[in-house]
Amino acid sequence: MREMRDSGIEWIGEIPKDWDTTKLKYLVQLRNEKTKENNSEIPYIGLEHVAPEVGSLMESYVPITDFTGDTIDYKKGDILFGKLRPYLAKAIEAECDGRCSSEFWVMEPKKIIGRFLLYSVLSNHFVACINHST
Repeated sequence: MREMRDSGIEWIGEIPKDWDTTKLKYLVQLRNEKTKENNSEIPYIGLEHVAPEVGSLMESYVPITDFTGDTIDYKKGDILFGKLRPYLAKAIEAECDGRCSSEFWVMEPKKIIGRFLLYSVLSNHFVACINHST
């Protein structure tokens, strides 16, 4: 049986002895530079294109390349989390470079596996914490 220890965080409880706990801000780089460029070769994703709670785009999504307005550039592998109405749990892992609504947090995984980050931000606890803080 794996040796466990107290995480020091009440809602987490015990974790494996060789694990560490750290804040999200130390694991990702936030991309938040807005751009107004309209590059018709780069696909755009809005909140309306992301399915709630499942970590994927809506089945009806067709890449949009003629969007104008403030956007944030993202890179393949970044995690996009919808900060407007966070209780909807709209998040995806980017499959290619693109642009998205400024209503997303765009997180570049640095010290965490992207897919694990996606599942973490879709968790009920993360969504509840973010929802309570907005």
